[in-house]
Parts: sequence; structure tokens; C-alpha cells
Amino acid sequence: MKLVFQQSIDRLQLEGAMVLNVTPGSGAAKSGLRPLQRNSSGQMTYGDLIVEINGEPIRSNNDLLLTLEKYKPGDKVSVKVMRDNKPSTVQVTLGSSL
Repeated sequence: MKLVFQQSIDRLQLEGAMVLNVTPGSGAAKSGLRPLQRNSSGQMTYGDLIVEINGEPIRSNNDLLLTLEKYKPGDKVSVKVMRDNKPSTVQVTLGSSL
């Protein structure tokens, strides 16, 4: 999974880590995390904005990376996202960062 650059998130005045790309077959993909997309007319549709991992607030990409360092591959985490301006929670089995 790749994240939108923090500067772009800040420019949008959002708090969290926005999903830019999801690797096919990854835990993020299997959980249904949604990446940034373009529709057929070329308009951008924002990806999921990760705002919480196992109850810990995520306000930036750095928060997400620091929080994920507490876990190991194979751990399952509860990920709260904002999707279409509504909260949603998905369960993600973490993979390797390599």
C-alpha cells in the first residue's frame, strides 16, 4: 500500500493517512481498502482516509508508520477509515513492509 504525500493531505486540510495505491493480493486489498482513483471522466475520487488503528488516532502518514511498527506481519488490526465522508471499519491482516 502506498500513501498520498502528506503535503497533499495537508493542503486538503485533512487529518489521517490517505490510501494512494493498494497492492493486489495484499492484506489491504483483501480487506477492501480503497485507493485514490479516477473515474471515466477523469475526476479524482479520494481513497480511504485512515484515521485510527486499533483505537489509536492516526493524524498523519507518520502516525500511521509509527503505529504499524508496534505490530508484526500476520497481526490483524482494526482500521477505521473515512470513506465518502462516512466512518467505516475494516479488519486488515498485516503483511511484510518489504
